[in-house]
Amino acid sequence: MTLNGQSRDSLHVPVAADLAFHLRLPRRSMLLADCAATGDRGTTIRFEASVSGAGPSSRTFIDVDADTGRWKRLTLPLPPGLQRIRLSTRLLSGPPARTALWGEPVITWPKSAAELRRSAFFVLRAYGLRGTFRRLRDSVAPAGDDVYAGWFAAKTRGHAELAQLRSNVAGMACRPHVALCLNHEGAADAVVRTVRSLGRQVYPNWELWLSRSADSSLPDGVLSPAHRRVLPEDDVGAAARNRILDSSSADFFATLEPGDELAPDALFEVANRLNAEPELDVLYSDEDELTPSGTHRSPKFKPGWSPEHLLARMYLGRLTVIRLPTASRAGGYRSSFEGALDYDLALRLSTHARVGHIARVLYHRSSDNVDVASSAHPAAARAIDAHCRAQGREVEVSAGAAAGVWRARYRLTPGARVTIVIPTDAQASPDGDGEPLLLHCLRGIQERTSYADYDVLIVDNGRLPDGARELLDGVPHRRVSYSYQGPFNFSDKINFAVSHVEAPYVLLLNDDVEPINPDWLSAMVEYAQQEPIGAVGAKLFYPDGRLQHAGVAVGVSGIAAHLLHQHPGGTQGCGGLAIAVRNCSAVTGACLLTRRRVYAEAGGFNTRLAVDFNDVDFCLKVRRAGYRIVFTPYARLYHHESASFGVRSQRESEVEEMRRTWGGILDNDPYYNPNLSRDFPDCRVRT
Repeated sequence: MTLNGQSRDSLHVPVAADLAFHLRLPRRSMLLADCAATGDRGTTIRFEASVSGAGPSSRTFIDVDADTGRWKRLTLPLPPGLQRIRLSTRLLSGPPARTALWGEPVITWPKSAAELRRSAFFVLRAYGLRGTFRRLRDSVAPAGDDVYAGWFAAKTRGHAELAQLRSNVAGMACRPHVALCLNHEGAADAVVRTVRSLGRQVYPNWELWLSRSADSSLPDGVLSPAHRRVLPEDDVGAAARNRILDSSSADFFATLEPGDELAPDALFEVANRLNAEPELDVLYSDEDELTPSGTHRSPKFKPGWSPEHLLARMYLGRLTVIRLPTASRAGGYRSSFEGALDYDLALRLSTHARVGHIARVLYHRSSDNVDVASSAHPAAARAIDAHCRAQGREVEVSAGAAAGVWRARYRLTPGARVTIVIPTDAQASPDGDGEPLLLHCLRGIQERTSYADYDVLIVDNGRLPDGARELLDGVPHRRVSYSYQGPFNFSDKINFAVSHVEAPYVLLLNDDVEPINPDWLSAMVEYAQQEPIGAVGAKLFYPDGRLQHAGVAVGVSGIAAHLLHQHPGGTQGCGGLAIAVRNCSAVTGACLLTRRRVYAEAGGFNTRLAVDFNDVDFCLKVRRAGYRIVFTPYARLYHHESASFGVRSQRESEVEEMRRTWGGILDNDPYYNPNLSRDFPDCRVRT
C-alpha cells in the first residue's frame, strides 16, 4: 500500500479486528509497526499493541485519522522470552472506515559487543581488508534506478565497438536469418520507434513482418525493402504469427511490441551465441524499461533456464528468439490462448527445446508496455493447466502473490510416506524461557501439518528433553541415539540418521524450525514426487518476520548465500524470486525434502564438511546427478537460526574443501544472473 508516496507491505483488516502471534524474543527487543487507515473525513481509528507472557505486560496505542493518507509508527518495548503480541484496532469517532492497515510488523534488537566483534572478524577473514572496505562502501551507496542508469551507460557499446561487431559478422560460420513480428496495432510514432531501432542493428540478416496499416504509417526510407514483409490486413494475434511460421524462410522467430526497442547489438548477440551453441532452439535476453526521456530503468535480470519457474510465471519475457521449425512442430500459436500466446508456446517448448540465456540487456520496453505481461492474462492459467495435463499431471492453478505469478498445485501420489528426520541435542531455547527447541518443533508439526502420511525420526545424542516423549506419543515416531568420539560432525550425524529411514521420502528438519501453514509439507511433496526434481527447499522466516531463506546462490558472499537474507518477509525480490516457485543451485538443509534413493545416489552429506556447506555440497551433487533443485514459497516455516550452535564463523578448512571440490561451478550459478552483485545477496546490480 502506498500512501503519500510512502510504500509499505501491509495487511488490510476490518476495524475491530485483532491479530495475535507468539514469539521468543531476545533482550532489549522493540516492536515497530506502521499504521494507516482509509475512509471518510472525521474517521479516527485507534491502533493498539500489547504484550504479555514472560516478564511484565505492557501496551501502547496510536490514533490515526483516516483522511490524512499518511503512515504513523507505533513502537512498543518488549521483554525477553516467550511472548504473546496482540495488535488490535477499533473505531474512535466518525463514520466507519473502509479498512485499517497494519504495515508489516518488525521486531528489532541490538547486537551484543561480542556478536559485533565476531561479525567483523568473519567479514575481514572472508573478504580481506580491501573487500571489507568495498562492502562497507557499497552498503551505503545509492541504490535504485540511478545506479542502474549509470551501470547501463557503462555497459553500452560505443560506435567503435559496434563497428567492430559489424565487421565480425563476415567471419561467422553461420548467419541465422531472424524473422521479427511486430505485434498488434500501435500508434504510428510507436511503430516508427521500434522500426528505427531495427535500422540500427549491426547484424543485417533479419526481416520484419508487420500489418498493412503499420507499414503504411512508416515514413519513406525508415525500413529497407529488403527487410520488409507485409501481412494481410486481417491477420492479427495467433493468425499473424502462424502465417509467418508458414511463410517465412527464416531460421528463427521473435515478436516485438510497438514502442519497444532493440539494442543495436541485440541480433548480433543472438547470432553470435548460435554460432557458439548451434543446438539451441530458444534464446532469451535480459531487458529493461525505457522512459520517454530516454532513461533506462527497472531492469529484469533473469535466471538461466528454470523449468519450474516457467510454470510459475513467463519469466523469459523479451527478447525471446525461437527456432522457427521447432515452433511449427510444437503446433505454433493457439488462438484459444490469446492474451498469453508467448507463454502457451514457451510451456509447450519447455519439454524438449534446448534453451539458452543471454545475460545482456538487449530489449528495452517502452513505458507504455511495461504492463504487457504474457503470464498476467487469465489465459495464462489455462495454458499452465493445459500443459500440465498434456504431461499427465493433474493440477489446480490459482493466482500467486503478484500479477503474473501463478501457483500450480499438483495432485499428490498415494504412498508418498515422509520420514521427518530431526537431529537434536536437547538444546534449550536461547530466549531464556527454559523450554527446549525440540518441543516447539514437535508441537508445530503436530498442530500445523495437514499432510497425514509421515512419521518422525528423532536423532539425539543420548538424551531427550522433558516433555518430548509426551509430544512424540501423538505421532508415529522412532528414536535413535548418535554417539561420536572426537569433534562433532553434523554430516556424519545426518548420514547416520538417514541410514535408519525406510520411507521413500526424507525430510531433514532442524529442531529450531516450526511450521507456519498447515500445508507446508504437502507443498514440498508436490515437487519431490516428480522424478526430475532431486531436492526441495522451503521459505523460512526469522521469528520477527524477516526472511531467513528463499533459496541459495553459490559464489555469492563467498561460497554461497541465502538470497534476500534478513529482508522484510513481504519482499518479492528480483524477478519475484521470493514469491514464486523456482529452480536454484541449493536450498538449506534446515528444511530439505528429498527421495531416499536420490540421497543415496548423491552420496549423502560430505563428512569432510562437518558443520558448514554440507547442504550446499549435497545439492550440488544432486544437480550433478542430473536432478533439479526447487524452492517453493508455499512451504513456510519459522527458523530460529543459530539457536543450536550460536553465532559462529565459517571454518577455513571447509571453505577450502568447497573450493577444491566445486571450483569454477561456484563462480557460475546458472540461476543467479551474472549482472548481479557477488558481494551482496540482495540482487543489486554488479558494479
